[in-house]
Amino acid sequence: MYLNASSDRPGEAYVVPHESGSQTWPVRILFAHSETLNSSLWMMGIEATAEGIAVRPRLPFERWSWSGSGLSLSYDEARIQGSISGAAPELITLELQLPRDWHDGPIEIEVDGVRRKLERAGSSARLRVRVAPHQLTEFAVKKA
Repeated sequence: MYLNASSDRPGEAYVVPHESGSQTWPVRILFAHSETLNSSLWMMGIEATAEGIAVRPRLPFERWSWSGSGLSLSYDEARIQGSISGAAPELITLELQLPRDWHDGPIEIEVDGVRRKLERAGSSARLRVRVAPHQLTEFAVKKA
């Protein structure tokens, strides 16, 4: 369990000093059967932040994809796209690291069918997305 982005301590675990073994973010699942999932998420660079989710790929591939129950994601040299849902209604930031040859150039962002263009992107695109249970929010980013 962790505190959501709208709390006064976003991203932190519930902590009772001198009482519980909880820790501040990132909260890790330390069971052996979860290490395959943890390692996969680490390699793909998918991590929770105080604002939402960041994706900073560490894979040696130009093209890859991930499909989970709350997040689906596809990266390649032409387009980053996917969908996301949440455990509760919330507005989060989805930060997507851009391929190197997109840095400092124009990109087009689409969230749930609404498009906008950034004339000069940095090394990542920050999308504000509304998530909710059983509701997929679709997103895409491409070089303009």
